Amino acid sequence: MRILSLLFLIVPLLILFGCSTNENDPMGPEDEGSTLKLTVTAAEKYYISLSKQSTIEVVDPLTNSEWDLSIENLTTIKLNGGSTAPGSVYAFVVDGIAFEDLNSAPETTYLTDDQNGPYIGDNWYFYDITTHTVNPLDTYYVILAMDGHFYKFKITDAVFSSRTDGELTIKIEKLDAPASYDI
Repeated sequence: MRILSLLFLIVPLLILFGCSTNENDPMGPEDEGSTLKLTVTAAEKYYISLSKQSTIEVVDPLTNSEWDLSIENLTTIKLNGGSTAPGSVYAFVVDGIAFEDLNSAPETTYLTDDQNGPYIGDNWYFYDITTHTVNPLDTYYVILAMDGHFYKFKITDAVFSSRTDGELTIKIEKLDAPASYDI
């Protein structure tokens, strides 16, 4: 009887721990909408894999094909493609459609970084010169990632405690592919 009572205590705990999420995975399961809080400094570059929905370590961005986006200088976002890097990542800016209302990538032309600079770059925010704050715009991006899937990507919050460090809150969701698109 004592063993049976012990089993009734242990089995539910094993089930509970077996179903818990990995605390080291800030983005959660790939198919769900996820939020990443990224602490950034001006001295570092951060590489994001949209398929893993997290930051990854990249030793050489010119040979590593696992990353889709990089963030540097606190706010500059570059694609792994075009003149920035050798990958094949493309993006399209979405305006006028709420983030939560877009379920499928648009049939349009997707662009990548070029000789004029990064496609996303610093275009995702407005800098308020009066309050010296970075405020994300309502626009967001649909990105054709290295894994061949489409994701919507939006920075929803930016808080900088100084000119050299801060925190970005990023929302990422996988999308259905469009019937056709151009790159």
